[in-house]
Amino acid sequence: MGLLISAKVYGIPVVVADDDSFTCSATEPQVCLNEIQRSNGDRSELVAQSVSVLTELGFPEVEKVTASAREGVRLKDSHELVTNFEPWYSNEQVVYASASAYAAEVLNGLCDSDKFDQQYEAFEILQDWSTSYANRKILGIDEGFGNSALNSMSFEQQKNWALTTYERLSNCEIPELPKVAP
Repeated sequence: MGLLISAKVYGIPVVVADDDSFTCSATEPQVCLNEIQRSNGDRSELVAQSVSVLTELGFPEVEKVTASAREGVRLKDSHELVTNFEPWYSNEQVVYASASAYAAEVLNGLCDSDKFDQQYEAFEILQDWSTSYANRKILGIDEGFGNSALNSMSFEQQKNWALTTYERLSNCEIPELPKVAP
């Protein structure tokens, strides 16, 4: 399933490597990238901004963003978020990969459930919203969202939906999907 998720977020599969093979930034959150990711320039600041705009909204605080794939790393326990991108990615793709890390985190931890399709649908909308929001805030790219019900909501309603959905997916619950107001 990891390869499927990576394909959705423009990412490559995360490779298990020693933490010594990563260079970490002085940004907040700290960003640790491997040599390959840095081969076309240091994108640490862009990654940090992508995560910070979401933590400012209320997503969980992150101390470190890394492409390291140590077994069992979960945001709740470690305050570490995993992302990955290729060195030739555009700024928009780096923001997308970084901002989608919250959604990927909950998808990777989805609980066994006969409601997986509902969870996955909520994940897709959450990913679309968080990446679109980050691209708008950081790069000034306003693409809107693919979900018309979410587009019809005020920003505050969108934010509340995204935070509630993230929390519910993190707790193995089925979130409500956005609905068009009557």
